[in-house]
Amino acid sequence: MRPVVRHWRAQGYKIVVYLDDGILGASSYDKCVRLAGIVQKDLTDLGFLLAEEKCNWVPAQKVKWLGHMIDCELGEVKVTEERLIRTECFLSNMIEQVANGKVCFEAKILASVLGQIQSMKGALSFNVDIMTKFSFMCLNRKSSWFSDVYLDSDAFNELTFCLKHLRICNGQCLELAAKIDYVVYSDASATGFGAYVLSLEGSEIVGTWTPGEAMKSSSWREAEAVSRALRNYSSLLANKSVTWFCDCRNVAYIVQKGSMVCDLQGISRQIYSICFDKGIQLTIKWLPREENWYCDMLSKLHSDSDDWSVSDKLFTFLDEKWGYFDVDLFASEHNHKCSTYYSKVRFFTSSGVNAFDYSWKRGNCWMVPPPILALKTVNKILREEVTGVLIVPKWLVSPFWPVLVDLLKDKRIIKEYFEFSSNLIEKGRGKNAIFGNVKQEFTMVAFRFG
Repeated sequence: MRPVVRHWRAQGYKIVVYLDDGILGASSYDKCVRLAGIVQKDLTDLGFLLAEEKCNWVPAQKVKWLGHMIDCELGEVKVTEERLIRTECFLSNMIEQVANGKVCFEAKILASVLGQIQSMKGALSFNVDIMTKFSFMCLNRKSSWFSDVYLDSDAFNELTFCLKHLRICNGQCLELAAKIDYVVYSDASATGFGAYVLSLEGSEIVGTWTPGEAMKSSSWREAEAVSRALRNYSSLLANKSVTWFCDCRNVAYIVQKGSMVCDLQGISRQIYSICFDKGIQLTIKWLPREENWYCDMLSKLHSDSDDWSVSDKLFTFLDEKWGYFDVDLFASEHNHKCSTYYSKVRFFTSSGVNAFDYSWKRGNCWMVPPPILALKTVNKILREEVTGVLIVPKWLVSPFWPVLVDLLKDKRIIKEYFEFSSNLIEKGRGKNAIFGNVKQEFTMVAFRFG
């Protein structure tokens, strides 16, 4: 049938043939009648024997075909009730057996269930490829079609999801909306990642990799960059159509189809879960690296000499000594001491950029500013009557030091202070940082305000 179908499509006929079942569509009733007559005549002339009792040459706007109900009036395609019930029974039976302690199933049975779900994906509004990938990984471990395969927890969760959502998500629009609400760009380097929303000022975010993450593949880093940026933008993009550009060809496939590599499939699932929960219609597209220069620059914004911090040991000591800290006002993605923190540049987990633009009346504040901002920090503390701890170097010639010495005289402002060695400081990621350099030891002071 392939040459015949090729001929029809070359004439502009909208026709689909699967084995010996075919369906034809047209823009009007009269045109559909004419094309149906042509197709019927071609098949007869070519010597095909038609089962006339199964054929319907009269155009209709609602038709059942291959277990799907196609409704041109509503503009949607759905799985028939019979197929839904049959697949739900298979899934319910498997899940019930797992609940009773069975974890191994004959490969042929698992393949049958997955095949049924896959055959419905054109009519389901969730991504079947992604939500069955771990199950297919289990199936691929078979030694034969009649051998048992172990159904792990990830695969079990997928089958449970499918059972729950087959009926809820039954129905797919025949014509996808062409409108694009937002365009997003992202990129990942060996040291970090960056992303921004086109035409949205201040939307830039950056992040850094841990040493372990930096060792992962470029595909992992690019996909993880999409995942982390999407989490940051999820509220903005909710119920919107989004086109997302990145310069890694693999990511577009991984996000759409999933991956047989476990950690990449995990990221694919994270991305899909966000889109599913938030109603985001996400399309990933590739663009050349040279056209993604701005995100490339953002992905390398990690080398900041001022992003120093104190050791976790010292923080824990002061946290217990002076109370639980609620917010870290000068931090980054990799060194923040509180779950709520503000940063110099936008990180996907930060609460905001530039702490001075926000009120500091947010409980017990942890303040470790760059020395150049120490005096500005003290002034804001006094102006807003902030409660918290300020850590600065004991540099007697610095402009901020005389101010702090005067404030020490008023116990209502500075309750107490604690001195410690600069060896308890963790240096920033910049190459020229002096903090944390064991060759330049000096004294640091923690002042408790409020």
